[in-house]
Amino acid sequence: MPSSTNLQWPTAGLGLITDDDADIDSFRLPGLVGRDKEVNEIRCLIDDPRVHLLTLTGPAGVGKSRVAQEALAFNEFRSATTTTVDLAEMRNRREAWRAIRAAVGPCTDEHEKVDAETILASLEAEIGPDRTILLLDNCDLVSGVIARDVSRLLQRCSNLSVVATSRVVLNLHREYVVSVRPLRTRSDSGPNRPASSAAAQLLLAGIDSRYRSSAANRLVLDEIAHEVDGVPLALELAAITINRIGSAQTLQLIRSGEGLTPLPFVDIPLRHRSLHDAVAWGIDRLDESTVDVLLHLSLCESAVDPDTVSLMVDLEETFVGGTLSTLIGHSLLQRTVTDAGHPSYELIATVRAYCHRLLRTDAARGERIRRNHADRLCELAVRIADELGRPQRRAAALKIAEQRVPDFLATVARLIELGRAERAVELAALLEDVWVQFGCLPELERTLLRFLDDPADRLETVDPAMPSAMELLGDLALRSGRSARAVDLFARAAATYHRIGDTAGVGRATVRLSAAQLATGQPVRAREQLMRALRKAGTGGESWRHLAEIYLEVLALPDPLSQRDEDWASIRHRVQRLGEVDRMRVLNVLAHTQLSAETAHRALELFRSALRIPQSGRHLLETLDAVEGCASAYRMADAEFGEAAATLFGAVHQLRNAYAIPLPEDIGGENARAAHLLRPETAGNLRDIVDRALSGPAIPVGSGSPLASLTKRQREIALLVANGMTNRMIASELGIAEWTVINHLRLVMSKLECPSRLHVALVVKGEQDPHAMAGHS
Repeated sequence: MPSSTNLQWPTAGLGLITDDDADIDSFRLPGLVGRDKEVNEIRCLIDDPRVHLLTLTGPAGVGKSRVAQEALAFNEFRSATTTTVDLAEMRNRREAWRAIRAAVGPCTDEHEKVDAETILASLEAEIGPDRTILLLDNCDLVSGVIARDVSRLLQRCSNLSVVATSRVVLNLHREYVVSVRPLRTRSDSGPNRPASSAAAQLLLAGIDSRYRSSAANRLVLDEIAHEVDGVPLALELAAITINRIGSAQTLQLIRSGEGLTPLPFVDIPLRHRSLHDAVAWGIDRLDESTVDVLLHLSLCESAVDPDTVSLMVDLEETFVGGTLSTLIGHSLLQRTVTDAGHPSYELIATVRAYCHRLLRTDAARGERIRRNHADRLCELAVRIADELGRPQRRAAALKIAEQRVPDFLATVARLIELGRAERAVELAALLEDVWVQFGCLPELERTLLRFLDDPADRLETVDPAMPSAMELLGDLALRSGRSARAVDLFARAAATYHRIGDTAGVGRATVRLSAAQLATGQPVRAREQLMRALRKAGTGGESWRHLAEIYLEVLALPDPLSQRDEDWASIRHRVQRLGEVDRMRVLNVLAHTQLSAETAHRALELFRSALRIPQSGRHLLETLDAVEGCASAYRMADAEFGEAAATLFGAVHQLRNAYAIPLPEDIGGENARAAHLLRPETAGNLRDIVDRALSGPAIPVGSGSPLASLTKRQREIALLVANGMTNRMIASELGIAEWTVINHLRLVMSKLECPSRLHVALVVKGEQDPHAMAGHS
């Protein structure tokens, strides 16, 4: 005979499921998991002679009935008369007490006709002085109408204990209330094995055992448990769905907001076969305004405080507290208290999913609430942006912004979905400081790129927000060291502005395009763009015209070798007339044009000028660009500045990681390889790093290096030649045409007086290591 496995069933729950050493091919374990603590606590309360009324409350599907039944199954309650009554289908006081009376003992046909008072009197007589435990299960719909009767019954029956399960408490003075929480979805402390949390264990117990062997699959189960917040009913539904379509697709289904497979078991009431039905049961008794508040809160991505609730909903402040209490009292909202003692409110995943489905199915209501919610968050964003600009209010504004960052990100996406992309781009630009400070820049960029790549927007009519989004993304790219990406985005923005007839937008995007081209070493193209922008300029746009004139004046300077510091006097004067942020940005762009061996001293001074602007540290992208520019200037100078360059590059790299700022495009280049090493001496906050950049060694005028006569592009090509790359490889590496490489290389050989590529390599290698030339002298 084939052997079988003896499954062990502990009294209050299953042991930890760790592997699949059982020889049964496939099985599920529908036991109670992770509830030992709650069961023992309830068991002790029921056995306590001081406790006569105990109510188990909690959200839909959390397992209140199962926990109560498990606690009452212990031996110490065998001597008592224990009666369980399901009141889920009762709709009024008389029906409820008639069902209770019928469950407690035999009753005559007369009980079908008498009123509730008579039934209560009969019930008191039936119970008498005997030790009796009444489990009033699912009394949510009648808790309000039977509460006074329960109190009276307890007064007259001295040995009676009542255990009620309900999302709404009976609200009696001597009522003990235990809130049944969802199962833990994460390990309490330290590293844990995959699927070892209580929620994941329940999920494992409910799925086909063939899914339990893979560690990778268990990690997905952990994510599923976390997504549904550990609600047991949701976990059971997820287990059924996993058995049908697998764990990965189930996780995707949950995240998309689609419904899970209903429970197929015939002994489960219809109201508990799906999450939607379980949450909806009884919620129809709430008034419309209360449900609207719940729907508003379901759109919040993080916990909210009472002030934020007042901002979000159309209720007077005096009514907000009562509405929140009603939602908490119906187990639809969770209340927590911060370390500072302030209350905050949030929905668990199952209630949130119900609300999102309601917003989708009731289109008019959903549209109204989503629009109103987005407008309120935009109002909050405007207020925060204004306070961020005031030094004395900045710290408090950042604290509020940190709490609402997920909501602001969601609002950008929601505005786009609602067809209000222009408002979304305005919000994205308004809160730029918030995205950068809290590491959300990549997520914001992904949201805007999805909007630009949406096939629905590739129609004959262009959404006016598209060029604005391109311009914003290009601006962020340019200021974070991704100049080539900025060139592409600004070019697309200018073309799209032209397509929709926005002359001012064309001029503004073109000037920004020229700045990006200057930063990428394309002065000829930059001059062409600037001249075109000024020729087509109409009225208005004085600010970008002023920038265009500054850039043209820089381009009109003689070759870097012939430039004098006096030539920059007029340009510096023009720059000083700009605002604080624009001044930093322009100084950084101008400094990038001077990043060559012969003008490294000027580039360093321009970058330092940007860092000396008061409150420069408030503009993180510009500050990091300037510090990184100081490091680049050191790298362009003699080898003696290599340590200073490496220290600054490493410090900026650490801050980029800390703030999740995308890395510059040349991260694999010669500067990056040596400079982005993470070392203890590179660590520090923004102020320390700025001080380090300002206090570093000065670069003397003229380095005496053979490479000093090369432009930035020529120097790049010479370095790649020294690394053994062919013309075609260099063209691919730099993203330029092969004939351009050939022309640049001819100039390099002429300036260095080298008859061949080999000699160019030897000169470069000798510059990097003076001993490398020793054998060729």
